[in-house]
Amino acid sequence: MDIRISGLSKRFNREWLFSGMDHSFSEGDSYAITGANGSGKSTFLQIIAGFQLPSEGTVEWFENNIPVPAETVYQRIAIAAPYMELVEEFTLKEMLSFHFSFKSVRNGYSIQDLIDIGYFTDTVNKPVRNFSSGMKQRLKILLALYTDVPLVFLDEPTTNMDEYGTKWYLQQVETLNIPTILVASNQPHEYTFCNKKLIISDYKPANK
Repeated sequence: MDIRISGLSKRFNREWLFSGMDHSFSEGDSYAITGANGSGKSTFLQIIAGFQLPSEGTVEWFENNIPVPAETVYQRIAIAAPYMELVEEFTLKEMLSFHFSFKSVRNGYSIQDLIDIGYFTDTVNKPVRNFSSGMKQRLKILLALYTDVPLVFLDEPTTNMDEYGTKWYLQQVETLNIPTILVASNQPHEYTFCNKKLIISDYKPANK
């Protein structure tokens, strides 16, 4: 799945985060979306995921050069982000079953496979609300990476994760053959596998 943006701009009140962005994201590549805190990385991801509208410009999605309607884009995207909510009343197994009742598991993995891969064997029946912040983040990453979609968006993926969790995250990315990944981060260790980079601050307007 390809994404093409033209003249993309976003502002909050009178402040422009970025402006006049022309870019394309091609299937088969991994992209690092970088920039300082507050530069608009998370907002940019939400716009190209179809969750927010731009102030100016357009976002178009294509599969095999055929346009994808904006209202169906969410079906082709998985995202993990610090601001993403989990259903904390669910147990781990209930959370996995609920999520994958809407989308398929990648590569034929089973729910039990994911429990093992995520090292959640001892917490299957534990409510998500009782997870540590690092465990919640690991669960978000697991859900995003193992959902069978062509686009995966990761926003500051190792937030609240220790060194062991970071190594686990990188290992999962290397193991899976995900068509396209976009990682929003200003931490190089989170996007070492990316072969392309977009620097949001390059599109910060001096005046507009």
